[in-house]
Amino acid sequence: MTLSAPPSPLSLSFVKITGPEASSFLQGQLTIDVPSLQPQTMRYAAQCNAKGKMVGLGYLYNSGDAYFYIQSSVSAQTSYAQFKKFGVFAKAEFNLPENDQHCVAIRPHSIDFLANTAVITPVVEHVQGLQFAIFTGQLQQSEILNFEDANAEFVQNGIPFLYSNVDEQWIPQMLNVQALNGIDFDKGCYMGQEVVARTHYLGKNKRALFTFSTSITDVNEQIKIDDPVYRRLGENWRKSGSIVNFARQNNKLLISAVLPNDVSEQDVLALTETESDRLSPIPLPYVVNSSTSSIKNRKHND
Repeated sequence: MTLSAPPSPLSLSFVKITGPEASSFLQGQLTIDVPSLQPQTMRYAAQCNAKGKMVGLGYLYNSGDAYFYIQSSVSAQTSYAQFKKFGVFAKAEFNLPENDQHCVAIRPHSIDFLANTAVITPVVEHVQGLQFAIFTGQLQQSEILNFEDANAEFVQNGIPFLYSNVDEQWIPQMLNVQALNGIDFDKGCYMGQEVVARTHYLGKNKRALFTFSTSITDVNEQIKIDDPVYRRLGENWRKSGSIVNFARQNNKLLISAVLPNDVSEQDVLALTETESDRLSPIPLPYVVNSSTSSIKNRKHND
């Protein structure tokens, strides 16, 4: 049985930012306070357009002599384009990976293979023992985390990435970016800040990211990013949200989706207008600042 993979499936990539004004330029582009990001540290961060809709989403790593904005390979292209557009007068350089450069997810035991040849990030928060590595050349497959396993880790832990057919669709809070420590609401001006701040302080956000699992069936095996999620209302079904990402783990399909933030455990949610594709909620390892949902505010007990 095969599933429709996201475009360039969590094929990770990055934008490398260097130069004397790299920090100050990124400060005006990203949702976090970049100057406070110390060398060899990393934070989740969003990049927005002027309307507050995200064009980039991932992890900003400060290696000491460069910044690496790690994200999906497709959103890295969009992110890079905006950096180039607004950085034309900045003393900063922006680069996508060269042909023989790669960005992968690894487990700590792989560091011995890479220590002298790669940029190794800290462990990703909320994901047990997963790091990113940026290297040149080739690695044995056994030394990296394969796509399906890495993607499953991100999906079930509520860590979203953007894909080409969903960029510039959501503001950061709709994907729980604030809960992943990806927004500093008291920092200076940046692209899209007015929308992000107004949504936060006026409580205008009505959507959030949720994670679910369901059994793989012949019906749902062809799902795609941005496909609908349905909620049952009485005897009828209504489109309630859309799929952000999905992954297969054993015989289960793991799904992250944007839904109204008043969704509760009592709601019946499904991938199709039938209970055969009913979704079971997966508790997130972080708390979303909202009192309206009993799903997304539950923590793991382990």
